[in-house]
Amino acid sequence: MHTLVSKNSSVVATAIPNGIFTIQTNGHPGASKAAQSTGKSPNNRLREVKSSLLIVVEVISRTVNSARDVFQSQRHTQPALAIRVLEQMHADSPALSEPETMLPSEVALSTQTILSGLPSSSYFALLPAGIRSYKPYVELSSASSSIPENLLEDKLRTWFDQSCSMLRDALDRWLLELDSVKSVWNVRSSLRKWLLKSGLVKTEQTALDTLLEEAIRKRITAIWTNIIYQAKDLFLKALSSLTPGSGVVAEGMYLGALSRM
Repeated sequence: MHTLVSKNSSVVATAIPNGIFTIQTNGHPGASKAAQSTGKSPNNRLREVKSSLLIVVEVISRTVNSARDVFQSQRHTQPALAIRVLEQMHADSPALSEPETMLPSEVALSTQTILSGLPSSSYFALLPAGIRSYKPYVELSSASSSIPENLLEDKLRTWFDQSCSMLRDALDRWLLELDSVKSVWNVRSSLRKWLLKSGLVKTEQTALDTLLEEAIRKRITAIWTNIIYQAKDLFLKALSSLTPGSGVVAEGMYLGALSRM
């Protein structure tokens, strides 16, 4: 997480002061000076920002979901994956399991599978029978062989909250690379679609959704604020060029209208 959120998605975000950008003569927002200096098109910047954010949220969801898969009983219908692995190690031979409860091959470990996978596996047959048939023993009823569910959830909640804090900083920084409401909304749509199939619990989905909405609202507000003020400057300049002194009157009318909003 630290590595992913510390990198820049396309350009150094701090080079964009307050997200201010220029406006083209047709009134549409143009690229910021810092974004222009990279030579990347708006589509490329959008692709990089969206990809970076999706990678980070994927790391968060897979970490949390994997921890639950390994250490938490699945819907209370079968033991946690870690317990099932230990049980399989104790068995004389791998038990035939139902497809939904079968252990993944990469965690169906035994002394034989570990030794045969070593670079010197050709010497496996030369080992004493006591080593080849060794089975590690763990008392599965012991408190140290499993993690209490409340402790697991507490640890996951702490890690999830810290990760969300890092994501919030990265999200605010990376959204500065996007200079149009359409691009920002594109990122929002992609992240919300991902959230629906993330596998996270409801409270975690809500936390990420709230974090996303706050960042999106903040960036879109900044974009429209800049557009309004830039449009005001263009309007006053155009009006001043037509009639001397009319710019001052127009500005007073503009400020009066803003004060009534």
